[in-house]
Amino acid sequence: MTEVSAVVERFAMVRTSVLVASLMLAAARVVGAEEGTSRPSNQGAEARPARLPSGPEGAGRFGAYYTRLRYTDEWERPWRVGEAADVLVRFDDGGHRFFFWRGASYIPCWVTANGIWYTNEFCETSGGGTEGCAEPMSDKQARYASVRILEAGGARVVVHWRYALADVHYRIAYPDEKTGWGDWADETYTIYPDATGVRKIVLWTSRPDVWHEFQEAIVINPPGTAPEDNIETAAVSIANLEGESGDFVWDSPGAPHLTKPVPGACIEVVNLKAPRRPFVMIAPEEASISTFNGHAPNSRFNWWDHWPVSQDKSWTRVTTGRARPSHTSLSWIANPRKSLPRDWKAHERTEQSATKLLLNGLTSRSAAELAPLARSWLRPAPMTIHSKGFAGGEYDRGDRAYHVRRVDADASGALEFSVEASPGSPIVNLAVLVSDWGENGAVVAWADPQARSAPEARLGHRHRPEGTDLVIWLPVESKTPVRVRVRPRS
Repeated sequence: MTEVSAVVERFAMVRTSVLVASLMLAAARVVGAEEGTSRPSNQGAEARPARLPSGPEGAGRFGAYYTRLRYTDEWERPWRVGEAADVLVRFDDGGHRFFFWRGASYIPCWVTANGIWYTNEFCETSGGGTEGCAEPMSDKQARYASVRILEAGGARVVVHWRYALADVHYRIAYPDEKTGWGDWADETYTIYPDATGVRKIVLWTSRPDVWHEFQEAIVINPPGTAPEDNIETAAVSIANLEGESGDFVWDSPGAPHLTKPVPGACIEVVNLKAPRRPFVMIAPEEASISTFNGHAPNSRFNWWDHWPVSQDKSWTRVTTGRARPSHTSLSWIANPRKSLPRDWKAHERTEQSATKLLLNGLTSRSAAELAPLARSWLRPAPMTIHSKGFAGGEYDRGDRAYHVRRVDADASGALEFSVEASPGSPIVNLAVLVSDWGENGAVVAWADPQARSAPEARLGHRHRPEGTDLVIWLPVESKTPVRVRVRPRS
């Protein structure tokens, strides 16, 4: 607050004829700048909202990058970080991106080309020695959160995010009496060039019997905007695996209604006012889609400004204006329940952890048009290996890829495989991980006799202490079988 005091003192020295209203406006500007939300304008009395950072504009080389996403000078000044403080994922077919930024407590956000942010939340709980919400959103200084790039190849990127479930006083929920370890989470994001990826969530807790939340559709409203500026009135569309769909419409403030029931709905699209829109999907037997009720003043949606950017100890604060960035919660794809065993089904479970999977990304397709993608992930077509020296072919929902193993270290020939795609189990962009391929590159071609244009495969490598793996991504959609040959590049 020293900057605010200095500004007030300077204004006290001006002529007594200066209007009190002008003094109050100037002080308000400085408070906004300290929060990192606005700068005083050089062109008159009106404050100009700061722009949330998102890196270089437009399309860029697909990959993950360490960088520093800078906000206002006032907001950046206290941060004791270097030039590799944040992680940015860019795409080469548009200005959309995905990143982990300190100002959002490293909570990962999809950002549209026109600057609207969206996140699928994080792990959240309450109680266990904490006050209010125990979640990374409360970790305003990102004391517990860390982000690292695991893969940054041409075929996919993999980013790991670790955080504690803490309150605004930095107390971690449910510490174990014997070890002192409380609730922590590890999340791995495997992102492909089509802006689609798997969020793999591992919650570490000694209290699986208490309420934990794993997903919530949250829109971040840039400074100077209200929810209505960023979100369509029909804000959430849902669909099932058969392509039946409906919309949740907020035409009555705080009371959204569904245009028609959708049995087995497991796909959700958040209808931002943008060319590409966020989507999420899980298995239909795990989904229980529901929406937030209630609304803030002067909006049909809920609207809070205690996050992002804000550094004060607040876990809920209703927005009263547009000066600060704010956020709006819309829905859950799996309605949170009291305890983990009754909640969204775990992909894996141990005595100390629960792992869950979510397919998410940005799309220009409708919820109904995403049904083939959902089937390709939830009901993958079987793969058959036709080459000696290789085995496997299992599909891993955790990274949206088929896994093939080199079993003969001396095998140097081509890998040939087929994927038996069908309408019920289609291919929507094919990813294959070949373990122990080595440092050699690869040439990918169709092996079936059908007349096809040459596949525009993207290749990358995953380096491990034990060896080097090949990652292949093929932008192909098919409801019929395909056969592929991969040979080492000479």
